[in-house]
Amino acid sequence: MSAIRYVCMSDVHFGAANSLLTHVDRDSLTVKPSQPSVTLVHLVECLRALVTAMGGDRKPTLVLHGDVLDLALSP
Repeated sequence: MSAIRYVCMSDVHFGAANSLLTHVDRDSLTVKPSQPSVTLVHLVECLRALVTAMGGDRKPTLVLHGDVLDLALSP
């Protein structure tokens, strides 16, 4: 099996209150961009395990498409 060369992600909307990858404080319902969501932590762990299992001598290139950031992160 060959190594993974690219990881492509699209429209993740980091920072949006309705994105599974954004940490939202349950009490105040405010976005906490400096803290990862549980889903984001598991996504990174999964990608790390997959890339490691596939082997290869270099890390894959991350390609982000579409709406990567949400304007909720801007002042």
